[in-house]
Amino acid sequence: MEYPKIQSLFMRDMKSPKKNFMPEYAREEFAQFNTWRVEEKIDGTNIRVSFFNDIKPHLSRFAWDIKGKRNDSLIPKHLYEVLEKLFNPEKLALVFSKQGTDVQLFGEGYGNNIQAGHYYRQDPSFILFDVKLDGRWLPRGYVKSIADELGVPMPADLGTMTTQEVIEFVKSKPLSRTAQVPHIMEGVIARTDPLMLFCHGTPLMWKLKVKDLE
Repeated sequence: MEYPKIQSLFMRDMKSPKKNFMPEYAREEFAQFNTWRVEEKIDGTNIRVSFFNDIKPHLSRFAWDIKGKRNDSLIPKHLYEVLEKLFNPEKLALVFSKQGTDVQLFGEGYGNNIQAGHYYRQDPSFILFDVKLDGRWLPRGYVKSIADELGVPMPADLGTMTTQEVIEFVKSKPLSRTAQVPHIMEGVIARTDPLMLFCHGTPLMWKLKVKDLE
């Protein structure tokens, strides 16, 4: 499956030249919560790794796949080579050893020559932010355990904040906690804690970028 689109916190005025925010939440669910678990938003290219460890040899289907945001999205060669090493089937089979396990790893390809992310690191790599295991979205704590087993990082955990605290934090143009050289953070992702889902089954979360509040 493709990773669900993350809504901005506020509606945009599509008639204004800059599509400015309006004082209205983009989703009515955002008004039902005031406390959020916040993490740094990474500027990169969306990557998803699919793995199913119970494929029979006679079946002509893939047990392992790496794709971009969409099925036809192109992944830069220098990044794809890194992903193949990070997520080879043998390594995934050790982490997800139970037969029949269906896992999807969602993250961001980031680093040098990926978007404008040279300030994160000088080599291309992958940062994990979501896992769907046997049809269930996992809470951050479980995602962190999987990231540790795979040897990949996660976006910086910025703690728990109210909606207004998130807004003020982003307005302050904080420095990235992921970048290796000082650089303003792209923005944040805010989720419910504990994890809640929209009615259509995807994680209840929103994004807010620094440039949106300038």
